[in-house]
Amino acid sequence: MATSNDNVTKPSKDQRTVVSWMITDPKGGFQDDTLPSKGGHPQFVSISDNDIKNNPELLKAMKRDLLRTATIDRQGVINVAIGKKPNIVQVPFVNVQAQIGIKENRHTYSHVNVVADKKVGKELIRKAMNESMDNAESRWIVETAQHTYEIQVDRPKQTDSD
Repeated sequence: MATSNDNVTKPSKDQRTVVSWMITDPKGGFQDDTLPSKGGHPQFVSISDNDIKNNPELLKAMKRDLLRTATIDRQGVINVAIGKKPNIVQVPFVNVQAQIGIKENRHTYSHVNVVADKKVGKELIRKAMNESMDNAESRWIVETAQHTYEIQVDRPKQTDSD
């Protein structure tokens, strides 16, 4: 069963331009390989006046005031019980969201839960964020074997037995 998240909104063409820039731009976009479970910056990406000046496609997509509300934020950490009884472990995931707008008009266009404290790599995180945006669904980046990570649609879970 796919992860349902009514908070993920399918972007318009202009919103997609802005969110895609925040995810993939080599200078101003998402740059983190490892997301810590404790500490870390609450905001990974925001759009500065310099970004707008150097990337005219952003200003073509939406007004400056709205661009200034566009961010990729850390929305907290959730602990998920994973494994088979009796070896269930609590695994921390960092909740990452790309959003545009303010207050009740702030919408999430990409939502990814990334296994914390592991060097997942920014390219895999970017890929998951793009998948989330394309499908208007959450994505999870999980560790499938030591130092091996993959994107999945479903929330990881515990099972009762082998």
